[in-house]
Amino acid sequence: MDKFPAEIFRLIIKGVTNTSDLKNLRLVSKPLSILVTEKLFSHCSVNIQNANEGYDNDNGDDESKEVAEMHSAIPRTNFEKIIRVPRLKQAVRSVRYVTSLEPYANSYLNSYAEKHPPQHFNISMKRIIEKCNRFPNLTTVAVEFAEFCTYLGEEDERGFYLIPAEDSHEYRTAVLRELFRSLNDPRYPTPSLTTLSLKNLQNVNDASLTGSKDFLAVLKKITNLRMRIVVEYEKATPESSWSLPPMHDFFAELPSTWLVPCADNLTSLTIHCIHWWGYFPKCDLRGVHFPKLKKLELGNYTFSHDWQLDWILSHGKTLEVLKLDDCPILAGIRHLGDLDNENYAMTPMDNGGVPTIWHYKTKWADYFQKMQNNLPKLRLLQVGSGEWEMGENFDGGEIRLAEEPSKDVGGTYNRFDPPIAYPYKYFKRNRFSTPWVDRRHFPENISDEKPVGGLYDNDKRSQPERDQCSYDASMKNNEFNSYCYAFRAIKGLELISNTTIELHFLHATVAHIFIFLDSNPS
Repeated sequence: MDKFPAEIFRLIIKGVTNTSDLKNLRLVSKPLSILVTEKLFSHCSVNIQNANEGYDNDNGDDESKEVAEMHSAIPRTNFEKIIRVPRLKQAVRSVRYVTSLEPYANSYLNSYAEKHPPQHFNISMKRIIEKCNRFPNLTTVAVEFAEFCTYLGEEDERGFYLIPAEDSHEYRTAVLRELFRSLNDPRYPTPSLTTLSLKNLQNVNDASLTGSKDFLAVLKKITNLRMRIVVEYEKATPESSWSLPPMHDFFAELPSTWLVPCADNLTSLTIHCIHWWGYFPKCDLRGVHFPKLKKLELGNYTFSHDWQLDWILSHGKTLEVLKLDDCPILAGIRHLGDLDNENYAMTPMDNGGVPTIWHYKTKWADYFQKMQNNLPKLRLLQVGSGEWEMGENFDGGEIRLAEEPSKDVGGTYNRFDPPIAYPYKYFKRNRFSTPWVDRRHFPENISDEKPVGGLYDNDKRSQPERDQCSYDASMKNNEFNSYCYAFRAIKGLELISNTTIELHFLHATVAHIFIFLDSNPS
């Protein structure tokens, strides 16, 4: 057995997911034990609340630092014990910090405030976080905050009533500040660090964090940035949630604060938000470009202007993977108040004024056509809906792909599990709990409509889609026809002709897309 190459054993071990089986494998032989140990200890996850041992809050003064150093000499957690064993700490590739004992506690329960009082960052937590740089082969650092968040807490100066969150803004900022400081500590460099994942990041940019040299240094180092953004929600008057300033300020600052510092080195970018974003709140990405970007994943991102697709297409020289998770096209928009020359709200915090209705006339068929022509290296495209509960889709859960009922069975489908349609949504600013509505709740065209220019002057949604057989006939005369039919012949891949929108391209220059879209989006 010892004569087999280590690479063979690593491939075998990679397929073993049961921890008990891995532990048993360590007993087979010494060489195998070494390889299995690499996998068993490749990932460390620690809840910093479990490290809370009642020390006073970390105020950043000299006395607090001395106490922290004194206690850090004694390993109190398994996390710290691993650091003391050279062979084990060499095996660690990723570290994950969880900041709450119940990250997804129901904040709507009356008992929430009693059971989940605001947490305070203390020396015990600092001791755990600052040791993330003790792993010489560390590639990934992840932080998972509680999903529920508020900015200032109870009846604040803005006039809103917000229940205090367990993970307060101050607590979250302290965690991130210590994390970035540790990852930029010259005494313990992390040369292999590539990935930073922030799950349930609150939509507040604190200058003490984003303006620090440590923040900029870490962002300039990583090649993979992953963000799941959470926003405040006022239970008493839900419609006011869309007028909270942090929601709009954060996304206005997102490109310059989080993306520009890492633009030159980023190869993978994932941005999810628990509410729709892109149009409202507005996020203008035109000021940032990623020359090395290979993978882009957006969640709950809304398309309302042609420039948004053009921005994605501007990465055509490098982009290989594009995932759009619950990213609808805004077919119609009804806004209150003044709009700028691109029909974005000039005062998004105001929920009043004269209504303006306009329609975005570009649809998914147009998007796919432009992707086909402008993303030559794309090998995987996914459009659909993931599991948003507890952020499973952010953690790598599968996306249920958008599709249309198959024409082969007369347009029928299982009514208990209907297919996910290509997503269209409507925006209607009003005094209800949410401005995001379906077509049936959107008003018809009126005389004061302000149209927005699309890829076509006429509304393509009023025209029938091309039939698949006629499209196939036209493809026979295409110079890429052989690639197209070779693609269809691959066993095990779902054909685009049966409406699955997951694409595996055979060649960097081939990107044929077969589309069945409903001519009347809903």
